[in-house]
Amino acid sequence: MLKSIYELTPSEIRLAESIVDGLTPAEAANRFHVSVNTTRSQLRALFAKTDTQRQAELVRLLSGLT
Repeated sequence: MLKSIYELTPSEIRLAESIVDGLTPAEAANRFHVSVNTTRSQLRALFAKTDTQRQAELVRLLSGLT
């Protein structure tokens, strides 16, 4: 669903789901064995693709889709 609505990559979807589940970007980076910088870059892409600016906005938006 997220992929078709917002054209997210699999990595962005995985990060978005982690953020909705309450993980910080650093915790998500650790979980997925990527650098924090990679996670921050993916988070910026998520913000751009979903027209949000903060993690709380992203969580509200994505929580409404489930």
